Amino acid sequence: MLLIIQAIIPIVLVSAMGYFLAKRKFVSKDFWQGAEKLAYFVLLPSLFFRLTFVLDLSGENIFIAPLILFLSILVITFLLLLLKSQISRTNPCFTSMFQGSIRFNSYILISIALVLYGPEVTGLIAILVALLVPIINLFCVYILTYFGTANLNITNIAKRIATNPLVLPCVLGVLLNIVGVKMPLPVDQALDIMGKAALPLGLLCVGAAIDLKSLKDVKSELVVASFFKLILFPILTLIFGTAFMLGSAQLSVLILFSSIPAASASYILAKQYGGNASLMANIIMVQTIASIFTIPLMLIIARLVIS
Repeated sequence: MLLIIQAIIPIVLVSAMGYFLAKRKFVSKDFWQGAEKLAYFVLLPSLFFRLTFVLDLSGENIFIAPLILFLSILVITFLLLLLKSQISRTNPCFTSMFQGSIRFNSYILISIALVLYGPEVTGLIAILVALLVPIINLFCVYILTYFGTANLNITNIAKRIATNPLVLPCVLGVLLNIVGVKMPLPVDQALDIMGKAALPLGLLCVGAAIDLKSLKDVKSELVVASFFKLILFPILTLIFGTAFMLGSAQLSVLILFSSIPAASASYILAKQYGGNASLMANIIMVQTIASIFTIPLMLIIARLVIS
């Protein structure tokens, strides 16, 4: 419990700083808009491209663990679409609730995984992140373009997905990885620096967008997104992992993965594609705080089932 708190508290503090800076009008609104654009079109793509480019794809059965998480995502997507009219008031609210139900904060994931399981799990974490980031982004971009305020047709939706700055770098990185292209060291270091800048800037933007007054108006969306992400997702992962007879060590990492709260990139995507960005920011903050309690609970349940 203490280790998890230590990994999550810095995330909360940085977001709180963004909230404080915005409320005090330390910088103009134009700054936050520019910061969101910088994170979305430059920093996050740099992070995702480098991650997939340097990933080791030579191991055996590397797709079993991502497949288990993918099946969980499919079930959650089906349930959300099936219950859409009952659990969401508007389409933009639904897009934020959808993102909040399947996305994850890779920084929290890595921080907790290294503390709980040691550096030996970094390979599995890298595979999970690299293979699932493009899939999750594809799902989210489609939902946002279909249900968001842009009102795009099928052709434009396909075009947006194909050129999305969070999807394209992942696909390109995997392709270059498979081909065996070598990245020059200066380029790798530059991408690493820009990728590391994505998290703090994204968290500050999330904090700046938090609207505490609106929390009372979005209770249903907050509850559903938090339940699906923090409770249902890990339970489904545990069910599928047990069915696939995955080893206890790998399954524990998968449970941790599926218990992680939504990432700050969700807010930036909501801003770019006409989702409910304020709701998305609130979901991220509520999930991050709630995960202090739900992550240990899910790991305890998993341990009892595995043993």
